[in-house]
Amino acid sequence: MRSQSLQALVLAFSSALGAAAVLTDSVYLLRLYTVYAFHTSLGLAVTLLFGVGNQVVICFGAIAGTSAYVAALTQVHAGLSPSVAVPLGLLSGTGLGVALIRLASSWDLRGIRVGILTILASLAFEAVILGNRSVTFGEVGLPVDDPLQSAGLSPIASLRTYAVLGLVLTASASLLLHRVRGGRFWLLLTAAGQDPDLLKANAISPARYMELAAAAASFLAASSGLLYAFSTGYISPSTFTLAESDIPAYLIAAMGGLGSPLGALLGGVVLLALKELTRAVGAASVAVYGLALLLVFSARSRTLRRG
Repeated sequence: MRSQSLQALVLAFSSALGAAAVLTDSVYLLRLYTVYAFHTSLGLAVTLLFGVGNQVVICFGAIAGTSAYVAALTQVHAGLSPSVAVPLGLLSGTGLGVALIRLASSWDLRGIRVGILTILASLAFEAVILGNRSVTFGEVGLPVDDPLQSAGLSPIASLRTYAVLGLVLTASASLLLHRVRGGRFWLLLTAAGQDPDLLKANAISPARYMELAAAAASFLAASSGLLYAFSTGYISPSTFTLAESDIPAYLIAAMGGLGSPLGALLGGVVLLALKELTRAVGAASVAVYGLALLLVFSARSRTLRRG
């Protein structure tokens, strides 16, 4: 009964936001929707791989950025249509996440060691983007052709469509994860992260479940990167850095309750409020996110000790 009530609450919340998006003509508000969808999707990815699988993956910004850059650059340099470039972007972002988890499994890396590997991947992504200006346009970024506007939609109608798609992405992902919570896949993924040797002793491959989770989380991150890029009409490398993407993603997952897919939606709302409140301080907002993350984890640790 409680589970059904939570699902109904998510549907009501998302429907209300969707109705508001359809009715508003405010570009500012519609852009907030896409910011919310981007960060909440990354938070849900963290919820799955870290909150459940106990893998410290710190490269979801790079995964989202890879998807966006591949889709945009193949249109710019190769002249591909969006119908081809978008699947290529999704495939590249998802493939990057799965490849990193597969590499970690083959090297028998766990916990913080996976974190080190994925941080290196994030730094490598930033180096490739910033170091190949002739291809990626470096720190300047690049404009993105909006396929919806190319199809004839007005700018405001296109932005409204992306806002609704972002809500559909986050709501459907959280509900799907909530439905499998406590099921066989969820339990085996938890065991794969906490005690992979136990699964091996029972002839079950922990790497298989980690890779499946990585595929789902990476696809979610890649999709959010594409939606964000198309909705803003511009790709900035700073959007996909550790500070601007991965730290907020962990904050969302922590505030919503690690391992709680529905809680991540609430965490996304809180993060959006923090971003707006700290807009005036610019890059210093990262310090606010970091402090908030430390406070949340500290509070959770005290609660667990008391329990």
